[in-house]
Amino acid sequence: MATTITLHQWLAFLILREKRKQEHHGDTNTNFVHKKKAAQLEYIQTAVSVALLLVQSLIVSSPSLSSQQITIDNFTVAIDDKGDAKLLLLLLNLEENPDDEDLQRIIESVTQLEFTPSTKNDSSTHANGEQQESDDDLLREVGTVLHQLFCRGIKPPIVSTNVSSPDEGDSDDDLDSEQPGAEKGRTKHSLRVAQKMLRKASISSLDECVLSYGVPRNLCRLIIDLIRCEGGNEETKFRSIEEVAEELIQIISKPNLFLYDSEATGSTGQLNFGSTLYGRRNEATSFLRAATL
Repeated sequence: MATTITLHQWLAFLILREKRKQEHHGDTNTNFVHKKKAAQLEYIQTAVSVALLLVQSLIVSSPSLSSQQITIDNFTVAIDDKGDAKLLLLLLNLEENPDDEDLQRIIESVTQLEFTPSTKNDSSTHANGEQQESDDDLLREVGTVLHQLFCRGIKPPIVSTNVSSPDEGDSDDDLDSEQPGAEKGRTKHSLRVAQKMLRKASISSLDECVLSYGVPRNLCRLIIDLIRCEGGNEETKFRSIEEVAEELIQIISKPNLFLYDSEATGSTGQLNFGSTLYGRRNEATSFLRAATL
């Protein structure tokens, strides 16, 4: 049996769980710092999974989607209450203060997330140029909702969509020329991975608002690129909601590479790509040949 609440209401439970896990119960400073980081990471891991459900629900609704409809209050979450009367009362009466066990059950029992817009936009047909602008508006609103999800309900500050990315202008002609009809081993997946690493290297001081909430750099860049979709770097620009879903799936499938920042994993500050090489095959071969000399 499932009970439906708004995403905004479910988010309040997620924020409350993180707050409780960070409470200082006579811990030493070191233990408290570790506890805080662990709670932040658990929050982010849960939020990433829900973010993917959110984006997938938008893909299903894409034929009639309007940017004005994409707000956090237009998403609902189905919670499997398993017929538990106590849990049902907690879900229906948010004034109640759930204990830690019930709070965990509420957060982990999400069975479905749906996009339920209250109004419909009748003006969905535009000329090609206007349609692109509409797509940018849509992606920007997706970024706004994801900002609220990862930044504990906080809306993003008003920013200019024409701000250039720090790496803009350093275009790679070889990369562009390889995309159509590239050699067999170069796939769309590897291109997106390369773009993601480019995002990680381009964090600016303007992104500190998102980073201050413990959001990993790759997710930070994803959110910022969506919010600034009209003025972002063409290398990392999103062009559809499907691309956002693909990137979230990659982040979830390879958390050690894309989700955990170096300071959270005990890195020495050096880049760690594991045993996988990303980039041009010819260049990788050259590097390996030079290493054996």
